[in-house]
Amino acid sequence: MLSWVVDAIKQAELQPPYMLSITRSQQEIFEDALSDVLCELILNDEDESPVQASMKALKGLQPTQGLLITTADNPLLTAEIINHFLNKCQSSSADLVIGTVNGKQQLLQDYPEVRRTWHKLNPNCWLSGCNLFFWSPEGFREGTLDTLCQLEEKRKSPILFASTVARLDLKFLLKLCLQRTSIEECSQALSRATRVKTELVTLPFPEACIDVDTMTDLELAQKILSKRSK
Repeated sequence: MLSWVVDAIKQAELQPPYMLSITRSQQEIFEDALSDVLCELILNDEDESPVQASMKALKGLQPTQGLLITTADNPLLTAEIINHFLNKCQSSSADLVIGTVNGKQQLLQDYPEVRRTWHKLNPNCWLSGCNLFFWSPEGFREGTLDTLCQLEEKRKSPILFASTVARLDLKFLLKLCLQRTSIEECSQALSRATRVKTELVTLPFPEACIDVDTMTDLELAQKILSKRSK
């Protein structure tokens, strides 16, 4: 899967350096598979999720340019998706931009077997993350990394996730629970929670939110990749 993600990054003509966060048991495998790719390997614990490992890898960095962050379980990532996301980032004034998909109906219509966690903001907006983040050097904060890891841990529980985002903003928490809020309001709440200006952006690629956690996910990803190659 990682090779598909790396190919997408290379086709998008993103400039190195690249950083790859992997578990210690994977080190030899990836060193052989990516011998032609210039990247720094960062080793992490076996029990960490891809997002947690990615965020941990960033600790201690002092970036001088924007950081694009994604995960290796994102095999349907393409150069088109990356470039579309980066174009949105360029037009944003936020220091942290998070890619999402608002396309539950379309995704289930195309791939009824897919299982995703959706956050219903209002009757017309069902959001799912797609493991794409952009961070400006001006807004880089290690404290924000910890908050994002907390959110990632609670993403499967809408109640815990909402309470973490809302913090002490009871009015926003109520609107979130009643599913009467907007992407803009959620972006503002995330900005308060992370302490940097944060924006959620939506991408017109429903499959961008499909990651691989199970063998069923892998089979679906292979099916979509096979269809793309025809």
